[in-house]
Amino acid sequence: MHEIVAAKYAEALLEEAKITGNLKECVEDLDNFCKLLKENSQFYEFLVHPEIKDDEKINIINSSLKGKTPDELIRTIILLITHDRIEDIFLVNEEFKYKYYEYIGVKFALVKTAIKLNDEEIEALRSKLKRKYNCDIEIENIVDESLIGGVYLKVSDETIDETVKGRLERIKKQLLKKDEVII
Repeated sequence: MHEIVAAKYAEALLEEAKITGNLKECVEDLDNFCKLLKENSQFYEFLVHPEIKDDEKINIINSSLKGKTPDELIRTIILLITHDRIEDIFLVNEEFKYKYYEYIGVKFALVKTAIKLNDEEIEALRSKLKRKYNCDIEIENIVDESLIGGVYLKVSDETIDETVKGRLERIKKQLLKKDEVII
């Protein structure tokens, strides 16, 4: 459900940014804003805190971003705040990148691994994906130690989860299936 909502916000931002000509800047600024939220947990907690009034949050956003970030991106962040969806900003960022790269004729591949891929591994993956999709590929490698090992790959609507965490979750589901006897 969160992905569907995030996709709608991303689509709206894409359309506005195309009209204003700020598309590339919005992609970069939203990505940087999300990185800031990940690095600064206090700021993130401030934005998602239910007891802090939206007006306070909006004032901070406006005073920090006005004149430095495209207005359509600021409006999107404010909409996420006022609709109690700011925690979805990371999904909006991901969806926005997919839509942006699709718009410019490039596929965006999100690769999550327990350890950072080196340049050779990224280029090997890019080469394989180029052959598969017959187009340029932009790869973002996100390190998520909770995956334990393996690779999670999302390209457009296709997702491949070959992580240890993903496999363990699938095994758990099988073991917990109703009316199934395990010996």
